[in-house]
Amino acid sequence: IMADTIRELKEQYGANSPAVAEQLNSIGAELQCQGDVRTALKLHQEALAILDWNKCNALLFDFCEKSKQYAIDMATTLRRIGNVLREMNNFVGAAEVYKECLDTFLEGLIEGGGTLKRKLLECEYKKDPGSYQAVLDQVDRKTIGRILCLNPEFRELVLDIWQLFREMQCVKFVGQNAASSRRRRRMSQCAAMEKNLKNAVDSLSLTTPSSEESCDEDMKQRQLHRTTLCKSYASTTSEDFESWTQCFWEKERGRFSRPRPLSRRSLTSDEEYDYY
Repeated sequence: IMADTIRELKEQYGANSPAVAEQLNSIGAELQCQGDVRTALKLHQEALAILDWNKCNALLFDFCEKSKQYAIDMATTLRRIGNVLREMNNFVGAAEVYKECLDTFLEGLIEGGGTLKRKLLECEYKKDPGSYQAVLDQVDRKTIGRILCLNPEFRELVLDIWQLFREMQCVKFVGQNAASSRRRRRMSQCAAMEKNLKNAVDSLSLTTPSSEESCDEDMKQRQLHRTTLCKSYASTTSEDFESWTQCFWEKERGRFSRPRPLSRRSLTSDEEYDYY
């Protein structure tokens, strides 16, 4: 539906008509309120291109008043683009667009603002602070500031720039706190890991007092058991030992004297052959 509406507007007014740019800005503002910031950004950029084309044509044919009006409309569109970028958290892009918006307001509201804008841009590209300050000293900055502040769109732009700075400071503060919290969490994890490693080394060490005491107790018990066995063996008489040996031999004699079958192993000596 939106694409059909834009197509009908272009067919009715022309593809590069300022009326089409105005309608595109209106549709983009509605989409931004609905949360579709990407489509709104595309529509505002398309409207900016149309207004820029009209401003260039006006300057080409020496229509100074029309070119100034187109410049003011461009500045308003740039402000909307900056607001969309700020809502998308693209602070760098928003700052660049706001700067261009300030220059465009200067071109549209101030007499000779286009020339002043070009001089300031040249000084900025050359990175010469001295020449930049010399250009500013040649103009009446109080009068220019008074004229600019009388425009409501310019005042809204100043508020948007101030809001951008506040949001950037908030993001910086949150980022620093997040980084510090991550650093504290890593330090606590490292401390816990070192503590666990120390406990593991202590548990595996064989030179701890507890392990030495346990080893001493085991040695004492084994020695006591060995002493008890020796005493019990010494207390037995020779007669008891002979009777026990005879009983054991009678019990196990059949198992030891049983011949092995031939099928299980081959005969390897003459003695075994005579035995079998």
